[in-house]
Amino acid sequence: MHPPGPRDHNPTRPGCRKDGALVSTERRPAREIVLVGNFDPRKQPPKPGFTTFMLDNASGKLDRIAEHAQGISVGYTAVDHRRGLVYCTDEADTLPGSYSGGGGQVLGYQVSDDGLELTEVTRSPSFGCLPSGIALNSDATRAVTTHHTNRTPSTHVKQTADGYVLDTVWDDPTTVLFPLDGLGRVGPPLDVFTHRDRPGPLDKQTHPQLHSVTASPSGSFFVVCDKGSDLVETFRVRDDRLEQVARHPSAPGSSPRYSAFHPTLPYFWVNHERRLIVEAFRYDESGGIVSAGVFDTAPDGVSELPGSVQADLRVHPNGKSVYTLLRLVDALTVFTVDDSTGALRIIQEIHLPDRGPRACAISPDGRHLLLATTDPGAVTVWKISDDGRLADTGTRVEVAAAGSVTFAPRR
Repeated sequence: MHPPGPRDHNPTRPGCRKDGALVSTERRPAREIVLVGNFDPRKQPPKPGFTTFMLDNASGKLDRIAEHAQGISVGYTAVDHRRGLVYCTDEADTLPGSYSGGGGQVLGYQVSDDGLELTEVTRSPSFGCLPSGIALNSDATRAVTTHHTNRTPSTHVKQTADGYVLDTVWDDPTTVLFPLDGLGRVGPPLDVFTHRDRPGPLDKQTHPQLHSVTASPSGSFFVVCDKGSDLVETFRVRDDRLEQVARHPSAPGSSPRYSAFHPTLPYFWVNHERRLIVEAFRYDESGGIVSAGVFDTAPDGVSELPGSVQADLRVHPNGKSVYTLLRLVDALTVFTVDDSTGALRIIQEIHLPDRGPRACAISPDGRHLLLATTDPGAVTVWKISDDGRLADTGTRVEVAAAGSVTFAPRR
């Protein structure tokens, strides 16, 4: 693998100069608008897709502002800071107006400066079932989405030379490339990559299940986590086509879930839904990757657990800390990063008061981590110390089916 070259500035990501150095966060505003997404694929009864809050950067206090986008289930988000847009996937298996089927949607919203209004600017079928991830390229002219797909196959009966046989057909697990026009509106797909890899050894790994897509800091390539086939894959866009660059097999039955990049160094990390591990990768700007080690995420006294374990994964804007959420044990693990190797070392283990940690986000100034839990639906605010450790601020707000946390763009 060749060493990475200089980074290009990515206008969709704040706080990064052309030379890759972090811009001082001292000029950040005193308050930030936060969008908490509702994750409820069944949509029974319909709930607001987003609830907006105002975060006080000094105290960590959250004030509720308004509810928006009735009836969508927010799977994941991407932010275009240049246009001031927030994109999200509507993680569903049925399109509006359909009785059943048709998959989910991709939507884009303009956020008002006071958080009172979310104006829909675009809406499109996602061209797959249960769209799980969305990411933008460097100049926000292209968007890439991934699809988890449903767990219910269609049963087909086929006649062969040996007689009739039953054939179960799963939804197409697709990674889709969309164009974005000058206003940020989603156009018809430019390319659709259908994943055909063999599934992993677990009963639920019936077919490829794409859980996330993440853009590199320069936007030159994308990482896709396929939890159904235990693969970490990279793609780049060439001539408006998705070109697969690398395929890295994870531990059998581990189900890679999310990836997160260091802001300036050539590393990213992947956590796993079915194993208590995070794997580090070194990369080059073409999308070539090499494993840099596998690291334990288990809190003290916890070994492997059955069922879905890890949820979200985040890297601090200064690149010194990594955070992963653990379900079942309802915990959060904090790592410190070795800049020379990408290795992780646990420095804090927090057992959470609420159940079902699902998503988190770090404030643009790096001072707070916001955590969304599902049981009960709530968002809590944690203060981040200089060494990356967390302390509970005491701020807690109830939000039904809290499944994502996104900081609104500042134009």
